[in-house]
Amino acid sequence: MSGNASQFSARVYKVIYDSKDVRVTFLKCLNGSLKVREEVAYGDSFCEKVLEIRAYHGKSYKNVDAVNPGDIVGVTGLSHAIPGMGLGACDESPPPRLRPALKAAVLLNGNPYDVVMGCLRKLEAQDPMLSVGYEPDTKEINVQVMGKIQLEVLKDLISTQIGLDVGFGECVVAYRETIAAPVMGYGHYEPLRHYAEVHLRLEPNPAGGLEFRSELHTARLPQQCQNAIRNHIMERDHKGVLTGSSLADIRFILTNGAVHLEHTSGGDLREATYRAIRQGLEKAASVLLEPYYEFAIDVDTPQAGRVLSEITRRHGGYDPPETNGGRTRIVGKGPAETFLDYQAELLSFTRGSVAASFRFLGYFPCHDQKRVVEEKGYEKDRDMVNVSSSVFCSKGAGFEVKWFDAEKYMHLL
Repeated sequence: MSGNASQFSARVYKVIYDSKDVRVTFLKCLNGSLKVREEVAYGDSFCEKVLEIRAYHGKSYKNVDAVNPGDIVGVTGLSHAIPGMGLGACDESPPPRLRPALKAAVLLNGNPYDVVMGCLRKLEAQDPMLSVGYEPDTKEINVQVMGKIQLEVLKDLISTQIGLDVGFGECVVAYRETIAAPVMGYGHYEPLRHYAEVHLRLEPNPAGGLEFRSELHTARLPQQCQNAIRNHIMERDHKGVLTGSSLADIRFILTNGAVHLEHTSGGDLREATYRAIRQGLEKAASVLLEPYYEFAIDVDTPQAGRVLSEITRRHGGYDPPETNGGRTRIVGKGPAETFLDYQAELLSFTRGSVAASFRFLGYFPCHDQKRVVEEKGYEKDRDMVNVSSSVFCSKGAGFEVKWFDAEKYMHLL
């Protein structure tokens, strides 16, 4: 980093794409100053040059040479900054995005894959409630959303702003996976002229989200290597072993690791880290998580009994109902899977006299894990993207060791 940028700090609050498809990152400068063509560091490993600094007045703007404390500007050149992220000396990470409860496959309708994916990535940068995913096995793009209405808005947005006609498949529940108790994971990657070993302790994270910590002294493994391991944990969507759903609510603690002065190259720590995570999951007591809705339902009192019975049938729960003036209010929660279409059913059987609100509450253990796992039919041993085996070297050749035997071969145990 150069010039005054070393003391520069700012926070991102919005990202847009202008009429020329240029990514503009809006930020407020908190301290120091930053000039055009200077570099600014942010996130775990990004350091990019600011190409323009724009002072906006409504929809118009003028280019300025620098940003100073208190200034609110748009800058170009930052390709990975997202709302909430700190820049420069303000290195705080953004708050975790809400994890959408539903997902739907994107129907390309004849449009090129790259064009549709690029469009969705731009919309994702602007809307923290949208999450875009890709399934390598089926080569399918999917979007994760909070509800069906968001899909309708997204379809219209793509059509009016981008001019693409895309469709969406049926909305299904987006599951997550976590672990019930701490477990150690070991990964080793040593084909010829490569070397890395990583030991991670995986723990449930009651605070939510994925988190990284290190218990390893930098004299044992340099800080830059530890940072690389952290980046590799956070850089991708790791899959669980039950259904292949995304991991959630896990703390990864680095306990040991090794590299080779001559033979370790850029991707070796990545391979060892991925394999350590997966090896730990193979041994862990995995838990399938599903999204829950929180609801409040106001109906005529004679209809309350049917509503309560239906909530129980759908594996939901509720607080003691409150009755006032011929109306009964029922507050509770239930799995998104079973309550997905209940609001429409309520409107039908009450002939529109109901007042009901449903909102995403969070992820909780699945109410029917065995059934969902069987229905998903995920074959973890055939997932070549998420492998649990390690690679060791003997007599000048690499050989694979399955996860259940890998600990016998680890160099640091």
